Amino acid sequence: MESEKLIRDVDSASLGTTQTSVGVNHSADEGIWETQTSFTEGDSERSLAVPELDWSPQNIIPTGSVFQTEVNSHVEVAQSPVTIESLADLVEFSRLLHGTHRSLDVWWRGHSKATYTLTPTVFRSASYREYESTMLQRFRSYAHTRDLSLPNNISKEHLLFVAQHHGLPTRLLDWTYSAQVALFFAARSNPDCDGRVYGMYPFGLNQKTIGKPVLPAALSKDVVGLTDAAFNHGASDERVIALSSSESNRRMLAQQSHFTIHGSNSKCLEKSCSETDNFLSSVVIRSKAKAGLLEELESMGISERTLFPDLDHLANFIKNARFQHLGN
Repeated sequence: MESEKLIRDVDSASLGTTQTSVGVNHSADEGIWETQTSFTEGDSERSLAVPELDWSPQNIIPTGSVFQTEVNSHVEVAQSPVTIESLADLVEFSRLLHGTHRSLDVWWRGHSKATYTLTPTVFRSASYREYESTMLQRFRSYAHTRDLSLPNNISKEHLLFVAQHHGLPTRLLDWTYSAQVALFFAARSNPDCDGRVYGMYPFGLNQKTIGKPVLPAALSKDVVGLTDAAFNHGASDERVIALSSSESNRRMLAQQSHFTIHGSNSKCLEKSCSETDNFLSSVVIRSKAKAGLLEELESMGISERTLFPDLDHLANFIKNARFQHLGN
């Protein structure tokens, strides 16, 4: 049975009705994206009603206290569902996070195993970690002859994104702006294992790591230490930062890609969160629901064919398609 829980401004009696609008400004000079939140006062208390299913909050990463806005008020955070077994559950989880952060700027990531951590590929293996800079240097040496569109003097920042796109282990971690895309990746493999979908408020992460709610570019002064560390073995920078990035290929466009960049000695992101952090939450995807979820997603146009716009993935999609309804 559905119940309804209110996200309420406790101090709104003194503020009046508060209408919140969130915008994003881009500064070309500083290479950063910044959120702005504006409030319009009215003459009555504001309540935001968020529907909620009557589920227990166990197995959810604690969100802690609410990320502070310019309004000095406390917000009661609605509970999120324990598991996802349908697209309706995902929509509910998404609405709860958007309401909690008062923003549509939530990034998502799906894991086909619930036990997987938010760790970039280069830090999942001791040999990858040791030879990170060597792999990148060799990729840089040979990439241009295989893709003439890449400049000979490709920058470190650009090289990291290109290497990540083509499967080289890097310190970048992929995220998406679409909760449905994240759910696809959580459900597409390991059918006998529970998966997990993470929702992250990137401006909250960066408020913690760089002290301001912005999305810096990979070449900005806030990030240069992390990119340099990837090319200089032994350099140390333990931060995790959400980046602004431009769409450099069709896959990034289709998957609505975003990235975090991780320090050499940083913990996996979920283990670095304290009880007062609320920028990261997750829910479990039950293994028994994966096949049905993939069918629901395909009916909405989210599949291997649409998320990987190349001929290899198109052929694989067609090979695995079900043609029984077409006859011989």
